[in-house]
Amino acid sequence: MTLSLQNQLSSGGISYEWQSSSSISGPWTSFGGTSYNEVVTPPSGVTYYRAAVTCVVSGGVGTSNPVSVNATVIPT
Repeated sequence: MTLSLQNQLSSGGISYEWQSSSSISGPWTSFGGTSYNEVVTPPSGVTYYRAAVTCVVSGGVGTSNPVSVNATVIPT
């Protein structure tokens, strides 16, 4: 599954950090790379994902709205 942000900026000065949580209210754990899109394999059950976007110049941080993924692992 690929997580991706709309309206991403390709210019410098912005950094991205993906976060996940088992609860919509956190706590949030950072994972993966620093790109505006990230490939993940969600664990079984409900996991919430969001992106933290940082302005490198000012240090200001904003977060995206969380999305929930309810995954079922199918045995092979």
